[in-house]
Amino acid sequence: MCRPDYSRCFSKLSYYLFLDDKHRKSVVKSDDVSSSDEDSPVKPTKTNNKDEIWKVDDVFPTSSSDDDDDDDSRGDSHHRRRSRSPDDRTSDSQEQETKRKKCTFISTRDQLKSMILSRFRMEKWCHSPFFADVAKGAFVRINIGQNNGEAVYRVCEIRDVVETGKIYNLGTTRTNKGLRLKHGTNERIFRLEYVSNNEISDEEFQRWREAMIKQGISLPTLDDLEKKINEIEKYKHYVYNNTDITKIVQEKKRFRKAPINYAVTKNELLKEIEIAKDENDTERENELRKQLT
Repeated sequence: MCRPDYSRCFSKLSYYLFLDDKHRKSVVKSDDVSSSDEDSPVKPTKTNNKDEIWKVDDVFPTSSSDDDDDDDSRGDSHHRRRSRSPDDRTSDSQEQETKRKKCTFISTRDQLKSMILSRFRMEKWCHSPFFADVAKGAFVRINIGQNNGEAVYRVCEIRDVVETGKIYNLGTTRTNKGLRLKHGTNERIFRLEYVSNNEISDEEFQRWREAMIKQGISLPTLDDLEKKINEIEKYKHYVYNNTDITKIVQEKKRFRKAPINYAVTKNELLKEIEIAKDENDTERENELRKQLT
């Protein structure tokens, strides 16, 4: 039995697939004619070599429109890469500003001044439930004693709020709270009554800054500064709820005055008068002298 020869079919099919529409039509017509004479012997015919040579453009046709489309697509892609929305640019700018603040340390007295809590603020907040949170990371100007009859102050960071073994007067209230303060690598606990109401001086700021740098301790960054300022402002407008008020009342009861020891009270008043005098706080000095009489 003779096997059919499929090679011719496959070769014609491959050839057909590589043609464009114009040449495909001519091949189809040729196939129609040849199919009708399939049983007849094939007659050799003369062919024109020029007609048989196909150009690449004939087999894989291209057009200027294709090139234009490619150019347009490249242009659109380039435009998309370059054009960004205002929101994207704003987001990038904010991210860069945040990174800058986290890497930039404070360098002036005015910057640190915004992170300082006064004794008046301590008096107002010492019984509040948020006092420890807002105090940590803030700074104070603290009276560490006297030198040649003059009060000596240091700039210190508040590391923690603790309870001391002594109940003492703080303005119009009473408390036993103290601050764990840090200056350079040195830490010590001070009662709130030794916190100054006056601003830090340039000399005090430079002494603190030099101690931090000399001992290899990082200064607060602009990011730390911004966060602490916002936190202090938030608690200045804090609205106390019933639970907060109950806790404050209970805490104040703990420090209710026992029978008065006049000798101790007099010594404490004299000490507070000296502090007020050193700080040029005339109003408080007069108030304390009235209590003394």
